[in-house]
Amino acid sequence: MNQTWQIRPYREGDEHQIVQLRKAVFGDIDAVRLNIATWNWQFKNNPAGNAWIYVAEDQGKIVGQYTAIPTRILWKGREQLCAFSCDTMTHPDFRNQGMFSMLASELYRFISRQHSVETVWGFPNNQSLPGFIKRLNWKVIALYSLRIIPLRPLRMLRPYSRFIQRLMPSSPKPSNPPVFRSHIISPGVEVFSIRKFRHEFDEIWNQHKPLSHIVQIRDSRYLNWRYCEIPEFGYVSFAVRHHGQLAGYLVIRLLELKGHYFGALMDLFPIPMVDFDVTLGLLGFIRQFCRINGAEFVTFLLPDSVQKHLNGMGAITIPNKLNPRPCYLGCRCTMNHKANQPGGWHITYGDADIL
Repeated sequence: MNQTWQIRPYREGDEHQIVQLRKAVFGDIDAVRLNIATWNWQFKNNPAGNAWIYVAEDQGKIVGQYTAIPTRILWKGREQLCAFSCDTMTHPDFRNQGMFSMLASELYRFISRQHSVETVWGFPNNQSLPGFIKRLNWKVIALYSLRIIPLRPLRMLRPYSRFIQRLMPSSPKPSNPPVFRSHIISPGVEVFSIRKFRHEFDEIWNQHKPLSHIVQIRDSRYLNWRYCEIPEFGYVSFAVRHHGQLAGYLVIRLLELKGHYFGALMDLFPIPMVDFDVTLGLLGFIRQFCRINGAEFVTFLLPDSVQKHLNGMGAITIPNKLNPRPCYLGCRCTMNHKANQPGGWHITYGDADIL
C-alpha cells in the first residue's frame, strides 16, 4: 500500500481536527477531553510549557498524532525537564502503517535537538505498549494493579448482570455532590475544601520533596493548573491541617466510566502524612466522601509505604486480566538506572492522564 499521509509539526488551529480524531479513536470516554477549552488547558496552558505535537495528515485531514507534554521532574534532588507522552492516536483507517513510531521518532529528534530533552515517560495502553518497547526503546518500569475499596459491591456487578440491572435500575448519583467545607478527622486534624492552592502549599512541597528519587514537581503553580483550572473534571481539593498548621492536601475525582460511578484518589501529599493514625484517618475520610456521593468504589494509586493503611480499609486488588485498562508506567530514558526501578518513582493517578 502506498503511503498517502505526511508528517508535520502542529500548526495553530489543528486542535479542532485533533479533538475529532480523539473521538474517532477513543469515542466519548471522558467526554470533557473533547472540548477545545480542555485541549487548550492540557496542551497550551501547562505551566511547564506548550506541548510538543506532531501530526500525520492525509489530503488535508489529520489522521494521526503523537504528543508529549513538558513536565518538571525532581530527579534525585535536581529539577529536570522531561516529556510526558500522551494522546497517542491513529485513525482506525490508517493503522498498521508504521505511523505511530514515525511520529514519535520525529518528535523525539525535535525535543532532543531543540530542547535537550532526552527522557520521555508515560502510561502506554495495551495497544501502544508493543510499539513503544520494540521500536522506540522504551522500558516498562511497573504494571500497577487496580486497587479499590468497595463501597457498594452489588452495584459494582450491575454492568455485568441483567438481574441486578432489573433490581437496581440506575445508580444513586447525586446531581450536586455535597461539599465538606470543614471536617474533623480526629482531635487536632481538620480537612477543609479549597478552590485554589495558595503559596503556602509551596512550603509543603519544599519540605517533603525528597520523598522519592523521581517525583513530578508539586508546587502551587502545578497544582492549580492540574486540579483547579478545568472545573468540568470535577476535581475536589482539600487542605489538611494538623493542630492548626498546614500538613498537606488531597484531591478526589468522582466520575462515570464504563458503566461504573466511582471515586478516584488523584493525589495525597505528602504520604504518609504526619503519622500512621493521621494517614489512616484521611483514607477513612476519602472513603466516606465517595460513599456519601454515591460511588460504587474508590480507587487509588499510592506508594507501597501505605499498603498497611489500605489493607486496614478493606482494599482489594483486581486481577490484571480483569482490569479493563492496565496501568503501565514506561520510560525512554538516558538517565541513571534508578529510572528503571519502580521504587524510584513517586506516582499517583494525578501524574497520569487517564483520570
